[in-house]
Amino acid sequence: MLTASTPPECTVGTFASLSSPGKKRRLRDTRLGQWLTDQAPTVLDAVGDVLPERGVLGIVKNLVEREPDLTHDQRMRFERLYG
Repeated sequence: MLTASTPPECTVGTFASLSSPGKKRRLRDTRLGQWLTDQAPTVLDAVGDVLPERGVLGIVKNLVEREPDLTHDQRMRFERLYG
């Protein structure tokens, strides 16, 4: 449960930079972005410069699910990073 004293970097879905507290990173600068670079570069090209907010991540998930070149194992790895 979140309280008023819960630091923002502990909230679900927040991708705050560890090197610069309070500064959010673009999707391409996260672990999920690194995975997309290797596995689904066309998806990363489409959304890599946006800030990873909940709605954007849902769009990324839909794009990955529709990517024809990904195997089941690659999609499962994405799910672990996404979740």
